[in-house]
Amino acid sequence: MKRKALVIFFVSMVLLATLVFLYSRSISSQDHIIRIGYNLESFNSGPVMVAYEADIFNKHNLKVELVLLKSGREVQQALATGRIDIGSAGATNFFIPISQGAPVKIIAPSTVAPTQVFVRPDGEVKKFSDLVGKSIASRPGESSNLALGYALKKEGISFNDLEFIDIDKNVRPIALIRNKIVDAAVVGKYEEKIYLDYGAIPLEEWSTKGYVNKSFPRTVIAVNSNFMNKNKDSVSFFIDAFIESQEFIKDNPDEAAGIIAKHLEQGSDGAIKFSTEDIKDSWKELKYVLWHDPNDFVEISKIEEEIGDIESALSLNEIFDLSFEEELKSSQNELYGSTD
Repeated sequence: MKRKALVIFFVSMVLLATLVFLYSRSISSQDHIIRIGYNLESFNSGPVMVAYEADIFNKHNLKVELVLLKSGREVQQALATGRIDIGSAGATNFFIPISQGAPVKIIAPSTVAPTQVFVRPDGEVKKFSDLVGKSIASRPGESSNLALGYALKKEGISFNDLEFIDIDKNVRPIALIRNKIVDAAVVGKYEEKIYLDYGAIPLEEWSTKGYVNKSFPRTVIAVNSNFMNKNKDSVSFFIDAFIESQEFIKDNPDEAAGIIAKHLEQGSDGAIKFSTEDIKDSWKELKYVLWHDPNDFVEISKIEEEIGDIESALSLNEIFDLSFEEELKSSQNELYGSTD
């Protein structure tokens, strides 16, 4: 009888311990709302939008508050100051606060894409040398600057030979074609339809020399390190949801594109409108990824140093937290067949 009682007691303790573990695991993710910030004008953060709208975050026991911001710059500022916990924006946006000692780390890549340089069709700017002394619509920390910096270095032209003018993305085509405030605009190739519709044309040498075909990392997922240190489980659950969201997009492209288009329109109160086909067309150039060689970000930081966005190049440890490397790399292989 005593033995039976001991067995019952032991089993009860095991069950109780299991329940406590599962409860504490659930509480660790749900007692804190994860605040995720991203640029409401960009569909580069599609996996976050889909994870939210398709209830993938809920499936992974995450309570999420989406914080809609107007630029990658606002995302990096919000993340550095702790107003958001996780940010989705261009990689180079985060190099600036990292270089200044802010508690920010990249934890996963999200998109890669080639870049396009547009000019007016008046024939004044055809070659790289024609850009010298000209004004370029750009913004510090933008991913497109990486491709431009890479090309200029190859062509022996200094960034200091060009004048950069900070203009919002949505008015750049007007500034280039109608108002002629700038002589060129550097954008993701997936955005080229807008410029072509305005009558802009690609920089001739950018195309003929093949720079248009080279993809660079663009959007990444970054985390506030202070948040991650206290909520490692929550960040891990986010990564699980992030992976599943990309699986959803790959398996259900029409539904996913519709979700993103609707989300952007609602988030901007109707100011931003993309059709499902617009989103799907962008995916011909913009590729979602789960992993990319993190050492490339070190090389990118060297370009950022040359551009003048940061004072000195950053180390891999300063830029990237590799906690989720194996999971992301494995999922990249499984979903896309490559870690490139």
